[in-house]
Amino acid sequence: MNVGCKNEFKDKELKPIDIPSNPNYAYKLTGWKGWKDWLGNTAKDKYLSYEEASEYVQKYNINSKDTWRKFSKEERPDNIPSQPYEVYKDNGWIDWKHFFGTNKISFKEAKECTKTLNLISSKEWDEYCKNKYPNLPKKLSNIPSRPKQYYKKDWISWEDWLGNSRYLSYEESKEFMKQLNLKTTLEWKKYMKGELKGFEKKPNNIPSSPDTTYKNNGWIDFGEWLGTGRKRKGNNEEEDNTWLPYEEAKNFVHTLNLKGEVEWRKYIKDELDNLLIKPNNIPNSPYFVYKNKGWLNWNEWLGNDGITRTKVKNALPFEEAREFIRSLGLKNSNEWKAYKKGEIEYLEPIPINIPKSPDKVYKNDGWDGMRDWLGTSFKREIKNKEA
Repeated sequence: MNVGCKNEFKDKELKPIDIPSNPNYAYKLTGWKGWKDWLGNTAKDKYLSYEEASEYVQKYNINSKDTWRKFSKEERPDNIPSQPYEVYKDNGWIDWKHFFGTNKISFKEAKECTKTLNLISSKEWDEYCKNKYPNLPKKLSNIPSRPKQYYKKDWISWEDWLGNSRYLSYEESKEFMKQLNLKTTLEWKKYMKGELKGFEKKPNNIPSSPDTTYKNNGWIDFGEWLGTGRKRKGNNEEEDNTWLPYEEAKNFVHTLNLKGEVEWRKYIKDELDNLLIKPNNIPNSPYFVYKNKGWLNWNEWLGNDGITRTKVKNALPFEEAREFIRSLGLKNSNEWKAYKKGEIEYLEPIPINIPKSPDKVYKNDGWDGMRDWLGTSFKREIKNKEA
């Protein structure tokens, strides 16, 4: 604001010596009300509104005060102030990041913008962010290209983000899905991605996340939506013959060698590629289905070595179990671990009556260490005697 004080305006009279060069300091306590009042003009008279100025500046990808100073000196038009924090102090100014558009607007505000684009998928959104749709307005810099990550706490789904309202009603979509005769959620995922052979591409009016889209509009579960008829039953209803008995289901789960509930969640979502697909007759929520039919806890269900002692029903007596293990010829604890996980190809899977945590199961019933369990200490004694 002190260009005039340097007498750089040739068509203006020189500043009188009794008028200070820094009136904001000289009159700070004696009447100073701001530059607009001092100069006798207003932002409305000379400059663009804050929103217009900010939108204009964002086109130049200015992200710091240094780049702003360069822009202000070389390219800034006259209707945008060099000191916007002063001019827009009471008319929209928040901070430099907001002015440059380097901070992102709220989730709600961003959604209002994206809904006007009429995009229908995450793929179209990615293409839009790469400026592949010249007929659409360019994405503002204060809207993130990866909203799912940036708005992690508020994120619901792509359908919600894009404001896609072109889906069939829940009942209509359910009727369509039943005609496809898909049997599992895995088949649904492949169909959704266009990877299921013999099926045409999924129509745009069928959502990719039906459990979210129809959450408060009829949704029950995938079994009901796909028409497979598989539903969870409560304890007061008749016996559900859909599921395996608890012991059989648990024995299968033990072969997976999952480490905890988090891995179980990944497994039922088909996110663990190296494992067999979960059979339809084993529930996703065993604690609910088997609540009064054998369920104890996650460690017992998964058969791992969790904090709670793993319970093995019908385990062999210690001597018999040890004799069996010694017959395998395992050389050390690493081979024992590999055997438990089914990673030794020439050996059959560990029998269900042999505990995977023998140190816990036989703690007070004969356990004397891993070498004794594998028989390696006995072999070492023989070698020492022969030597």
